[in-house]
Amino acid sequence: MEENNLVQRIEVLYGQLSSLGETIKSSINHKDKSDSSYPQAAKRYNVILKQLQELTKDIDYIRESISQFTEYEEKSFMYHGNYGYAINLLTDINMLVSSISKFKSSIALEAKKIQGEKPLIFISYDGDELALADFVKVIITRWAADKIETFVARRDIGSGDNPLKTMMELKLKNADAIITICSIKSKESGWVWWESAVLWAKDRKIFPLCSNISPGGFGAPLNLVSQGKYFFDETEFMETIQVVCSEFDIQTVIKEFSQEEKKEYEKLKSEYSIPKTTSKIDVVFETLEMTQNLHKYSLIFDVWNLGDKAFENVVAELWFPTKYLEKTEWNYSHLQAVESEEKRGYTCLTFDFSALPDTGKRQFGKDLLPKKRLRIFGKGGISILQYHMTHDLWWDVTKYEVVWKVYINGGAPHEGKISLQSLQQF
Repeated sequence: MEENNLVQRIEVLYGQLSSLGETIKSSINHKDKSDSSYPQAAKRYNVILKQLQELTKDIDYIRESISQFTEYEEKSFMYHGNYGYAINLLTDINMLVSSISKFKSSIALEAKKIQGEKPLIFISYDGDELALADFVKVIITRWAADKIETFVARRDIGSGDNPLKTMMELKLKNADAIITICSIKSKESGWVWWESAVLWAKDRKIFPLCSNISPGGFGAPLNLVSQGKYFFDETEFMETIQVVCSEFDIQTVIKEFSQEEKKEYEKLKSEYSIPKTTSKIDVVFETLEMTQNLHKYSLIFDVWNLGDKAFENVVAELWFPTKYLEKTEWNYSHLQAVESEEKRGYTCLTFDFSALPDTGKRQFGKDLLPKKRLRIFGKGGISILQYHMTHDLWWDVTKYEVVWKVYINGGAPHEGKISLQSLQQF
């Protein structure tokens, strides 16, 4: 065991982080930002974080080793206090990292300025709404007098370049902020969510602009980490562009649309501000049996493709009151059922079209096409979900509902619910 060596490494690292914290604070408050303290601090920060990652591996190794100690070895090691001391120091290190991490983006940005690089804004959008991203790019470039670099994937990836490497490694990874164009389509695609998450995890600013959906309608987590503004509210659009520029200490030279920009803005508004959904979910029921004391029903759960492209995949989560179900076990590659932990008294069924056997994909694949209906539950569909109602069960029916989340092509969920009472005739 090298416990003493480990403790020494922790002590050295703690001293480095403490010194770095003071350097960073001094650099941030330095009046003359033309010196080299910013890039030096940024470089040292990354080096020390790598050391911390390695140290964490060592701590994990030590913990694992301690778990295998004999009773005598454990008493001996604890007696000398090395382990507890090391853990306490590591806790202090984590607190130090947390306290100085908020300065990292500022340091990186100032380092860019010193090296003559422009701030980089990543514009995230759905592929069918490229015109909106183009407009944002034009406005920022002109208003900021070309002092900000903007990246629009379709426009800024050169011929022959590796698109994923350019977009992910060179641009998204190094972006200083992101403008997300939030719409019904981008909510369903999943790309805006993922790209925003990458920047949010790096403590970068997110500026949502909502075209044909409200910030609340676009939903969490994006609306929880950044206040969205409306793309087609002229005041809010201009305010967003000015805030983006001021974030990088750039005074906007221009603060209003030119005649051509105004004309283009109104054209985009007429085309992209109207809500257009690409899917619809219908939930109804079919009566199977009706007697004085017992009714049996079959749930019908349909997902409609209202768009002009085939769905790549459909995933659905359905929460149904357990005591009304005819059966509670589904254990197939494409359909699983578990007792819900988040909703007591409910069974959660999870359906995944991509996990269907090949025969099922061939049979139901056509139902993913535009203007077609994919029936997940119900007669003629992929599976059957039957439930019943008795006189005793009926008294509790108002307490329950059927809840669902449907994910199209890995995008954000389409959520809905319906009272159980409306799915029966007792």
